[in-house]
Amino acid sequence: MMLRKSLFILFLSLLSIGMKAQDVNVVVLESTTEVTCDNAKKATCHEKRIYKILNEKGADAASISMSYDSSMKMSSFSGFVTDENGRTLKKIKRSDLQKTELSLTNFATDIYTLYYQYVPPVYPIIITYEWEDEYTDGYMHFPIFQPQDDYAMEVKHSSYKLTLPQGATYHYKALQTSAKVLESTDAKGRKVLSATMDNLPAISQEPKGKSLRELIPVIFFSPVDFEYLGTKGSLKSWKDFGQWYWSLLEGRQELPVDFKAILHQMTDTCKSARSKLAVIYNFLEKTTRYVSIQLGIGGQQPIPASDVCRSGFGDCKGLSNYMRAMLKEVGIPSSSIIIGTKYKKIMKELPGPIQFNHAILMVPMQKDTVWVECTAPSLPLGYIHKEIAGHDCIEITQQGGQILTVPEYADSENLQKSILNVDLKTDGSAEIDFNQKSYLLQYENTIPLKKEEDKKQRDDLLSDLSIPQASIKSMSIDEHKESFMKPHMHIKAQFSVPNYASGRGQRLFVPICPVHRHIATFPAMENRKQDIENEFGFQDEDEITFNIPEGYEIEAVPKDISVDYPFGSFTSTIKVAGRKLIITNLRLERRGSFSKDLYKSLWDFHKLMFDQYNQNVILVRQTK
Repeated sequence: MMLRKSLFILFLSLLSIGMKAQDVNVVVLESTTEVTCDNAKKATCHEKRIYKILNEKGADAASISMSYDSSMKMSSFSGFVTDENGRTLKKIKRSDLQKTELSLTNFATDIYTLYYQYVPPVYPIIITYEWEDEYTDGYMHFPIFQPQDDYAMEVKHSSYKLTLPQGATYHYKALQTSAKVLESTDAKGRKVLSATMDNLPAISQEPKGKSLRELIPVIFFSPVDFEYLGTKGSLKSWKDFGQWYWSLLEGRQELPVDFKAILHQMTDTCKSARSKLAVIYNFLEKTTRYVSIQLGIGGQQPIPASDVCRSGFGDCKGLSNYMRAMLKEVGIPSSSIIIGTKYKKIMKELPGPIQFNHAILMVPMQKDTVWVECTAPSLPLGYIHKEIAGHDCIEITQQGGQILTVPEYADSENLQKSILNVDLKTDGSAEIDFNQKSYLLQYENTIPLKKEEDKKQRDDLLSDLSIPQASIKSMSIDEHKESFMKPHMHIKAQFSVPNYASGRGQRLFVPICPVHRHIATFPAMENRKQDIENEFGFQDEDEITFNIPEGYEIEAVPKDISVDYPFGSFTSTIKVAGRKLIITNLRLERRGSFSKDLYKSLWDFHKLMFDQYNQNVILVRQTK
């Protein structure tokens, strides 16, 4: 647990494509953090924030929230709001803060949040918050220095000061900033670290741009040796951190004797380690459920496996530890893995827990390695979901921790294959047979659809396909998720569309593609600042067959297209076979980072696909 207001900022996930570089919603007039560590257990942190909020888009910055656990408490707080002319609008006392301890995501927790929500009555307003926290039972990380935490936020002045007890050693990591960390000694002989960041321009959000975490200037600080909630450890290396984490796992894998007998009854007849693993994973799915439990040593230590066995619930740490205990009992070794679901890469020079929010298992097999997600065992065994695919992680062993990377699927394996047969009528109506298989990450995107009620399934499928006025005559969704196999979702449906084609005189204008017509396009941009980021790669294959109605012939069809860019490729062909028109589309989006200089090409690529998906075939009535 970090000595801080929060571990990481919450990042915006929605694209704000219209933002210009000069847009500013909030100005940070002053931001100061002063941390004084008396010893390895006790410290104080004084924080002050003065924000000028210019408009309604920046209104969220007027509210404040701070998280605490059993090792820390707030010792003082004050706040006030003025208008632009200095007239006081509101004074905020500590008694005005509200407290929440339970949430929909935390079943059991010793973490609580103090917060104050303020809605500005006018703009601009200036709001000041000042508070002090006390830490009484150790710390593993110091507060981070991060004066910006949102887009469109400008910073005038920010400062950071960290006073360490004599003899303490530390390390730090600066990202996206040239700010220097200065070291000095105070009158008591204590080491003092200080840094400033002034006149930071607002950051704009760009389509397909970097995450905010990769753009904001930030400096992380941590001690080399620490004491925390009755434990001692070192953050000198990942090996040292792993040894501390291993100590949290010791003694927590014991299972009840009668339950051990049940495990052997389930698995002793299995022919291989893989089949044993599958049986136990299936048992985990049927007998446990996930709840978030933030208790114990900074939320890092799992509850004992015997408690999960008895109660049937646990968080990611508890369920993974329970699974590991069951596998150990039947002779299958596995490793505890801690991983972050937000970002793929970890800061390798800064060992510690703040970069991780999840736990899974790694099970080495004779020919491969199985990564086991215990929090959502309804996912197929061996499937690597998108929140961990390609992410750095730490394997925890008795010898210590080491950095590994979870593998990820090739872009072309994340396949969605759609086969449609469109029986077009002379009045422009159509009957459509729809057959679609979605694999791996595209399978994962369809899981919510599978879980919905029938009416919601139908509504969402129609919305996704964007077929105007369509109704579903029949529909089935079959999930295929056998252990160790590539999972896929198979959707079949029959649509009736009263006005699929539009008519003008003797002609019918027939949309060539009932799927993908909602593909995103991007705004034209000048002075692009950020490289292009494609987080996920995938492939779409479409085969669409139109049955041409009697009395009509083809007058015009779109041209075939084939383009290839560093970030993707697209091919679309149209063939005539008797009274049938066959359209084949192949779209590949490549995962990766690409130069900002290619943005115009990206714009062209998506515009070309949008135009092609929305093209028409023109049919004309035959003359006798």
